[in-house]
Amino acid sequence: MQHRILGDNDCPILGIQLNPGERVKIERGSMAYMAGVELQGKMNSGANGGGLGGLLSAVGRSIASGESMFITEAVGVANGGRIGVRLPFSERLFV
Repeated sequence: MQHRILGDNDCPILGIQLNPGERVKIERGSMAYMAGVELQGKMNSGANGGGLGGLLSAVGRSIASGESMFITEAVGVANGGRIGVRLPFSERLFV
């Protein structure tokens, strides 16, 4: 997995290159582009996994912190798969 900040300070995008099987979790609405990756929707249950415990964990996270109950996971399916992730709001990035 390799990453690079693309664009300028007014509209930065994090470009991520994924090899087959590599995964990255992204927040809802943050994807700008993709090529050679597959998207999978998952419950945002952290390390608890699935089942009732995972469901309760996802609900608790959603209530306590305002996080979504679901998260998108991008999985590389081809060599050089690419995904662009942007900030969920218009903000300048100072590096």
